[in-house]
Amino acid sequence: MSAPTAPLYGSSDSFSAGHNLQSLIPPQHSDWEEKESTTPVPSGVKDIWNRISHGIDDPEMQLLARHHLPALLLSAKAPSTTKAYSSAWHRWEALASSKTEVTVFPARPIDFCLYFSSLLPSKHKSTTDSTAAAVKWVHSLAGLPSPTDDPLVKMALQGYRHSLASTPQSERTCFRTYLFVSSAMLDFFVSAISITSGV
Repeated sequence: MSAPTAPLYGSSDSFSAGHNLQSLIPPQHSDWEEKESTTPVPSGVKDIWNRISHGIDDPEMQLLARHHLPALLLSAKAPSTTKAYSSAWHRWEALASSKTEVTVFPARPIDFCLYFSSLLPSKHKSTTDSTAAAVKWVHSLAGLPSPTDDPLVKMALQGYRHSLASTPQSERTCFRTYLFVSSAMLDFFVSAISITSGV
């Protein structure tokens, strides 16, 4: 016969009359859902969290799974970071939702690679980097492997960055020439106006 297991959270008397589970939740963790006012949690992540808590019979463990664990996970990043991740995630979610063959969550590596391909004409490196970080964050919240760790996705992202970095020298030279000519023309017009006005 095994020895009785000590309660995970306080003594066994903690759950006697006058004490309830809710009273044991620290105030900063009791309503983690309030975070959703600024940082919405993707529905797929919440579904997994709910399945975890509903699959636990022990009241103390269920309490931890329902309140403490989500709060800890959402506190892993600074509020400003999670807000940026949430915004970037919605970009991926919007595109994926518009395609019948694309899975939003969990995201498939091949779908994410095609997403990078669709962004190439925009030449916005910050968009791909922020979206990749957001997708990794969302999958981590659910305890799932991220498509960003897939070799195919890593190669696609690397190729995207190299494509942006390989701007032809002639284009850069033309741009510098354009700036020089524009500056010279501006100086000419300023001088002409000064002479005309007698300044």
